[in-house]
Amino acid sequence: MGDLGHTRQDDSGESAAPSSSSAPASPTPKRSSTEGRVAWKVDAPKVADPEGRTVSARGAWLSGTAYATGVSNAVTGYDTATGRARWSVPLDGDICAASPTRSSKGLVAVSYRDGKELKSPCTKFVVIDITKGGVVWQSTLKTVIGPLGLSMTVALTDRVAAIGWPTFGSKATAAGGSFGFEPATGKTIWNAPADGCESDEHTGGTVLVTHSLCAGDFENGTHRVGHRDPSTGKTSWLYRVQAADTWITSVDPLVVGVDTGLPEHDAPSRLISLSPKGRVQATWKVEDVYDTGCGGQRRQCGGVLATADTLYLATHKAGGPDSIHAFDTLTGKRKWSFTPDTERSRTMIPVQTDGGGLIVHMLPTSSLGGEVLRLAEADGTATLLMKLPDPEGFGADTPDSQMMDADVDEPLYYEDQTLFKHIHGSFDHDFIGAPMTIALTSR
Repeated sequence: MGDLGHTRQDDSGESAAPSSSSAPASPTPKRSSTEGRVAWKVDAPKVADPEGRTVSARGAWLSGTAYATGVSNAVTGYDTATGRARWSVPLDGDICAASPTRSSKGLVAVSYRDGKELKSPCTKFVVIDITKGGVVWQSTLKTVIGPLGLSMTVALTDRVAAIGWPTFGSKATAAGGSFGFEPATGKTIWNAPADGCESDEHTGGTVLVTHSLCAGDFENGTHRVGHRDPSTGKTSWLYRVQAADTWITSVDPLVVGVDTGLPEHDAPSRLISLSPKGRVQATWKVEDVYDTGCGGQRRQCGGVLATADTLYLATHKAGGPDSIHAFDTLTGKRKWSFTPDTERSRTMIPVQTDGGGLIVHMLPTSSLGGEVLRLAEADGTATLLMKLPDPEGFGADTPDSQMMDADVDEPLYYEDQTLFKHIHGSFDHDFIGAPMTIALTSR
């Protein structure tokens, strides 16, 4: 198969990744353990209304043998091996937002519209157990002005299910809001933004991190980042920054993205790692070099992955292959970089960490199939986990070629030699192309 790529370390120069040799010739060759194929897929919903109605299928979660995603007016759980629908939770309207993570017990949270109309308010909230396929509880948000879903965030931890959205225009017509609930019971913990603030944005995982704009902040661009107590809703601020916008890119360790106000730039231009007490540890310039996956109304930063001591980012170079860079979260220094051995344009996406390395998905192109690699945590040495077939003929599509770009709107998962991919739309009457959900496997 040849070399997968090369790594570069700051202290030891360049080293080649190990190569693997082909299997011996055989009259009846067996499929390689890295040879990928489509295990199963789910087509995008067909929207019959040509008058502008769209369908959003937000949400994708993996738990044991169940892979659950948003679908049209529902959340459905699929058997990870066969793709058979094991259960489906119907919703009264389109999905507005969903928690990117699940709790340790397999709970997820979803906001959806109170009705089937395009402008029905996003005031319905439900917590679903994806291990069993049932509703834990559901509620209607008690708010005077119903949000329409713009920049809405839904977050979940083991102790709180939260939803927040910003003010658009005047507070009289589109006021921001925030709610927090106990995940198991639905008991309300808070029902308004943090004291003195006009809006909350929540990011979950091991802990809940809240980003708020507060009284007077819109004039001087001050953003606050902190925690809302999962028992009382009281806020403890860790960090304040004057900026055009701010995103939470990682909760543990805490990493924030900051838009410093560059012209024609609506995404993080800096990433900043913070200590548990909010002290700045390291800062990275990311504009025009890295794609964090967030910007504008895209509040989830799916292009950033972090562990306790390492931050992973992908470069995006027009006309050439991406590179993966690993940084020390305490010092900001680069540990290593990995670039595939190709002159062709290849987009790479950090998928997940696995305790000793980084899983990376290399997207397909017009002439090359996608790949899944594992990069060693210590030095970035690459191991090929799965190689999908190349397109059959120039310009032909692979089954997943239109499913994803570097923005990573929905999380990818790799488990048991299988890569799970999902796109949420919006799907409309004219949508033709990629499936909504696909499982690619080398098993």
